[in-house]
Order: sequence, then structure tokens, then C-alpha cells
Amino acid sequence: TPNRELTDAIFQEGMAGNIRLNGQEYGLVLDVGGYHKNAFTLAPALTISYEEMDLFIGLFEALIKKCAPC
Repeated sequence: TPNRELTDAIFQEGMAGNIRLNGQEYGLVLDVGGYHKNAFTLAPALTISYEEMDLFIGLFEALIKKCAPC
């Protein structure tokens, strides 16, 4: 079931710039798409490193845990 409210909450929290990971605070700029505007579109640069991919995964996981109901 599409959950536009959760998608919006994750988007806003990412833009707020207070995601804590490894003792630092980060922000995460996400692109929302899909028919119901409830899907995140990922379009990294072709030069992205494995470390940057790992950082994104950690940040996105922390963001979902922060926003999603258990």
C-alpha cells in the first residue's frame, strides 16, 4: 500500500540534516518519484566510490529507522 505520508516524512527529515551516523551529522537529499509519489529515485554519479555507497546505505537505513513506525 502506498504511504505518501511516510515518504514525505523521510524526505523532510533527510533535508533537515540531522541524521547521526558514526558520531557525525549528515543530511540526505532524496528524489521522490513513482506513480503515487512514494518511491525514492537513486541516481548516483558514475564516479561514486564503494565508501560513498556504504555511507548512503547507512544514512538511508538510519533515516528509515528514525521515521518509520515499528
